[in-house]
Amino acid sequence: MKYYIKLIFLLLSITSFGQYDSINKITRKIDPGLNELMIPGKWEDLDKTNKNENLISHCPIYKNENNTILEFAKWDSTKLPLTNGNDIVKTNNNFLQHLESRKLEIISTEISPTKNYYLYKLKKKSSISSDELIIYYIIGVKKKNVLIAASYKYEKETECSFNYLIELFNNN
Repeated sequence: MKYYIKLIFLLLSITSFGQYDSINKITRKIDPGLNELMIPGKWEDLDKTNKNENLISHCPIYKNENNTILEFAKWDSTKLPLTNGNDIVKTNNNFLQHLESRKLEIISTEISPTKNYYLYKLKKKSSISSDELIIYYIIGVKKKNVLIAASYKYEKETECSFNYLIELFNNN
């Protein structure tokens, strides 16, 4: 019964929150973990038939009118068996191992003044096209949640900057 209630809630949430708010210029989405995501700007779900880099496992993928792709995940560290809970240093160390295993080159990195998120600018050979991608990443901890987002564009370097990812982090 509990699962039916969650399923009904999910379906209703997608209908009511999976929309663009033109007044606040924010897209509201519900992710598979039933987290409300507030994404600055207008974003649409990426069609599942489109190939993409799939840089972040088990997360929704969005695309805006400029063809920028955003992969965004928000995990509740108290409900999921996350190895490091919401310890940002350990989470970041695991992320660095992940980067090495996926052959992503770090161009630059920053840590927030409050030390609750890391920003990365990365380079990777695309698995979809012959291009080299420039990817902007944020990985952070906010209260009980671990948030991670990646933004990239195939045609050229995305206009998505660290400032955009910080705004995304602060909204969620």
